[in-house]
Amino acid sequence: MIESVFRTDELPAADRYDSWVEMINRSLLPAAITSDHTHDFRAAARALDLHVLQLSALRFPSLRSRRTRKLIRQDDPETCQLALNPCGTMGISQLGRQMILRPGGLMAFDSSHTFDSHIVADNGTGAGVTLLQVPRTLLPLPATDLREIMVRPLSGRTGIGMLITQLLGRILADTSQFRSADGPRLGAVLLELLSALLANELDDREPAHRPALLTQAKAFIHQHLGDAGLSPGMVAAAHHISTRHLHRLFNDTGMTVAGWIRRRRLEQCHRDLVDPRRRAYPIQVIAARWGFTNPAHFSRVFRAAYGMSPSEHRHDSQRPR
Repeated sequence: MIESVFRTDELPAADRYDSWVEMINRSLLPAAITSDHTHDFRAAARALDLHVLQLSALRFPSLRSRRTRKLIRQDDPETCQLALNPCGTMGISQLGRQMILRPGGLMAFDSSHTFDSHIVADNGTGAGVTLLQVPRTLLPLPATDLREIMVRPLSGRTGIGMLITQLLGRILADTSQFRSADGPRLGAVLLELLSALLANELDDREPAHRPALLTQAKAFIHQHLGDAGLSPGMVAAAHHISTRHLHRLFNDTGMTVAGWIRRRRLEQCHRDLVDPRRRAYPIQVIAARWGFTNPAHFSRVFRAAYGMSPSEHRHDSQRPR
């Protein structure tokens, strides 16, 4: 496993701060870094190459780090950054959220969005952060789902979060115990654990937002029933969520999203076929009005739902009672 080490105390005091900023921008994530300790910046960094993942352990004085739109345009590795705070206090704002990370805290943020962070050293222990950098394309979650769980507290003391925290600690404690071929294998294990942790976090967060979002999705479907292109993908995109997320919302209804759309369309057709004001409308016109463009398909699904054909339903409604 390839490990690189950088220590500013091996450099002249006047060069330490600038060398640190250059190293961070080159090997981690380009950011605008400021500090009150530039006159004698004592810091250290260890970076482990885990194939497509990188694990870094940083120690430094108090500082502030900002990632601007300009820096993102210049260089964006498009990574999810899992941050573990070993000491000091870390604050970060991104995507309209703000969070304070205490020692032992765990969270994730995104290289493709601006952020403003500060890390304040504890007396006698300094400040630091452990970062696991993972390309977003390797995570089996849509971008909309990942965005939802960025800059949210993750548990590093229980469950999968605890496994990740412990594994990171053991890897960094003694890298000599690993062979070079272990780097990709450890990276694969960490990727699986991180994917599971983020998926669990998404599932845990969903119930609190589910009722309101489900109501919004149903209202959108009702408003667009006449659009023949209405689909789960269209509904999901309108609400900035993944189709996977949308299907989970509809689980409690006992129907799929497509089934819900079909049922609502059939109900509208069932109503219009007996409406005296639409008695002169051909059946296929009423069907097309509610998104059924194939008359034969409409007739089949209508009979399956109501036990009679559309024409039988219309005729039956006109018989004297």
